[in-house]
Amino acid sequence: MKTHLQRAPACLLLLVVTACAGARARDNMLWPTIRSTWPAVRSDVMETSAPSLAAMGAALALDRAAEGNDWAGLRQVPVTAWVELGAAADAGADFRVQSGELAAGVAVSLRERNNNFVDAIQALVAR
Repeated sequence: MKTHLQRAPACLLLLVVTACAGARARDNMLWPTIRSTWPAVRSDVMETSAPSLAAMGAALALDRAAEGNDWAGLRQVPVTAWVELGAAADAGADFRVQSGELAAGVAVSLRERNNNFVDAIQALVAR
């Protein structure tokens, strides 16, 4: 019994260190992933005939952040703008299907990518 109690502080310390390392790794991977995916998502947003002002504002904020490799300014963008950006990218994928550029199955994959992209941004700016 005594040996289990002696190991408890070491186990607790290991648990805390592991949790902190996981959170840091997640934060360090989100921005590079967002930054590398943004050109493809941006292309779909621009295919939309009339993206909302909020979506365009979010797009401009992402352009500036990617250009300067600094995502801190993205925290100023309202959460609803990220949702509208994702919707605009989905609409762009739908337009590409209607124009015959993409098959419907590919558009499903692009919508999933867009959803993951928006989720990643929201997770990044929430920190």
